[in-house]
Amino acid sequence: MTDILNTYPVFERNQVLTSTQLNNMVNYLDQQNRLTRAKLIGMGVVCGLEIDFNKSENTITISKGTGITSEGYLINIGDCVTVKYRPYNLPPGTIYEPFVGANNKQDIVLHELLTENAKAGIDNKLLDDETFLADKIVLLFIESFDKDLKSCLGKGCDELGKERILTLRKLLISKTDLQKVWDRTNTGKLDAVFPEKFNLPIVNMQRVLFNPNSPNSKDYKEFSLNYATAILEVFDKLIQALAETYDIYRPLLIESYTEKNPFTTTPVLTKLGKLQNFLNDADATLNSFLGVQYVYDLFQDLILAYNEFKNAAFDLMSECSADMTRFPKHLMLGEAIPLPATLCQNSEYRHYFVQPPIYNLQKLLIQRTVSLHNRMVLMLESFDIKRINTINVVELKVFPIRITPSLEKTTALSLRSIPWYYDLKKKSSYAALGTLKNYWSFDIGRKCTDEKEGLILNYEDQLADQSVTKYKLGTPLYYDIQDYSFLRIEGQTGVDVNLAIKKLKGLKTQFDLAFDLISLQLDPILGSVSIDYKCGFEDIQEEYQMLKLSFCRFAGDIRELYKFVHENQETLFDEDNENSEDIKKYLEKLKEIVEQIEAVCKSLSTCINNFDFPGFQEKYKSVLEQIIDFVLIDLELLQKINIGKEDAKEQIPLINGIIQRLSPLANKFVDLLFYNRFLRLYYSFKRREFYLKKQIDTFSTYISKNPGIDHQAGVPKGGTFILVYINDAKNTVFADLLNRMKFRSMAAQSNKILKMVRLHILQRKVLPEPILLLIFWLTTKPATAIWVK
Repeated sequence: MTDILNTYPVFERNQVLTSTQLNNMVNYLDQQNRLTRAKLIGMGVVCGLEIDFNKSENTITISKGTGITSEGYLINIGDCVTVKYRPYNLPPGTIYEPFVGANNKQDIVLHELLTENAKAGIDNKLLDDETFLADKIVLLFIESFDKDLKSCLGKGCDELGKERILTLRKLLISKTDLQKVWDRTNTGKLDAVFPEKFNLPIVNMQRVLFNPNSPNSKDYKEFSLNYATAILEVFDKLIQALAETYDIYRPLLIESYTEKNPFTTTPVLTKLGKLQNFLNDADATLNSFLGVQYVYDLFQDLILAYNEFKNAAFDLMSECSADMTRFPKHLMLGEAIPLPATLCQNSEYRHYFVQPPIYNLQKLLIQRTVSLHNRMVLMLESFDIKRINTINVVELKVFPIRITPSLEKTTALSLRSIPWYYDLKKKSSYAALGTLKNYWSFDIGRKCTDEKEGLILNYEDQLADQSVTKYKLGTPLYYDIQDYSFLRIEGQTGVDVNLAIKKLKGLKTQFDLAFDLISLQLDPILGSVSIDYKCGFEDIQEEYQMLKLSFCRFAGDIRELYKFVHENQETLFDEDNENSEDIKKYLEKLKEIVEQIEAVCKSLSTCINNFDFPGFQEKYKSVLEQIIDFVLIDLELLQKINIGKEDAKEQIPLINGIIQRLSPLANKFVDLLFYNRFLRLYYSFKRREFYLKKQIDTFSTYISKNPGIDHQAGVPKGGTFILVYINDAKNTVFADLLNRMKFRSMAAQSNKILKMVRLHILQRKVLPEPILLLIFWLTTKPATAIWVK
């Protein structure tokens, strides 16, 4: 129907009607009826018309059903069982363009299916040759033949004119000849059915798993390669699938991308090359692997977007102003020997029914499909690799740490908040598109809602000043977040871990957010790992305090000895003694020793975790050397004490007092009593600190004790958010993970333990060592809650 009739005759009274006028009226009405069917109702198989081949009875059955050709011819038949076939040729004088060549002669080999009641003929053959039927397709064809009604010759005949006979033929055509038909009718297939959609692959990306005994949980490069490898394994398959979406749905997408496949041309192709080089650590302009987790997130987003597009486009079977020359008077029903029927069956040899966009929200579905495809392109265009790869050393001014409520991880991508690694200000290189934000959620975008209502929360639209509430999009944490099960935490990559922890703790307190926060050092070298404790460990700290007190008392005893000698030197030492000068020097030396011992006492820290043992060792060694010298010299000193007969009664008790006070002191220092005790405590503390760090603050040990970690770019309410940092000059955060943990109050957990302890005491049983350790931990840990799976 290439020419639409736009005129029809208008009759007047007493008018003599001609055949032309009557035929024009009939043709106009007939064409309008068929236009209504094809353009407003649809075209293709409406229902029924299924093919069934019975191998045992050698029959092909066409079930009852209805169909409409592309020119609007209505086909309706009942159940039809065919048992034989014969060659079919168009009636003389009949031309059907899909079946004829350039010379208007039929060049397509066709066979007509016949029922049991058909007339016998020498060309008739039974349907018992499966080899013949294997490549055959069943067609319904409306044969149009004009029969001359003239029953006599000359002007005396009363019956003039012709009768148009429409006969429904059931035909067989080979796939090779059918290709010729398609070539003559603009493929003859319905592009709007998109049969290739069943060939779109399923794309899944592997989880990233860590083994506490593997290098991937201890080494930065191996940790990062764990993510890079997972991405590269799916990289080519995903991009190929994205490219196929354009090839399959090209009629709908051609205007968006200037008739080019966006996934095989620039600028997306350039971005993909940049990402591939980054994953292979082959881009010298980027920090090695920094932000690789967010590239992993990008590909997860793309897979979600791809699946969302596939699901939306799958039910798309509409076309506005479809080409009416595709199958003007025939319908494809499918293979003569059909494949087993399945829900996924969608034969390219069947004209499925296609409606115009006025039915079943097909117009809206087309818009949704195009929008979802545009989103995939914009996601790649707006992905900001520099943002995730920057070492943030400017006090978080470039990309501050922010928390965004979201509906992850079990909802469609369209319902989630927009991640921070997309540049929402970047406009697409395709003029027909805008920014990613316009396409993130089709349902929200088409409502044209005021953005300040915060329907699409995101990192970038949050205000720098979060001290006061403004509006939901700018200050989302001031509003009700009960419906948001997830908190996106972003901006900490490349930041000093202490600065990141401080900022996140501030946000937790400010907005009363329910999640725990810990930091883990990746490296097995524990030098920079810090433990949040007060005065070390309770038992060691107590012993240290007692030892410090004992040492300082000892220093006080030395002071008392010196004071005693100094106050009684006139009685002990005769001024006329020839050794009086030496005695004064000895007393000065004793004073010096006393002051050094007191200095050592004052240098001892209050808490053992601040105890400077190397400094103590040097000072103690120096004092000890002087003490030993003094004792040796003191032996001579005693010999030089002048005991007169007349003063013996007074001097001997004094000398005995010196010996009484000096001997224990000398023995203590000779035995290195204090030094050995300080040494044992110091190394006990350091050993326990080492194992505590290894158990709590290193990544590899933590995951061995706490399975279930995963990177989600945030944390669900009640979970544990983990910052992983590397032992460099700035303790740089390079990864984040979560551990889905629930917490109970300290009281509830303590009551359970106390019941166990009470039971053991009543039964006079020895408590297991783990329980003893837990009791110790509960009684010394300053936290108000403990975490349990």
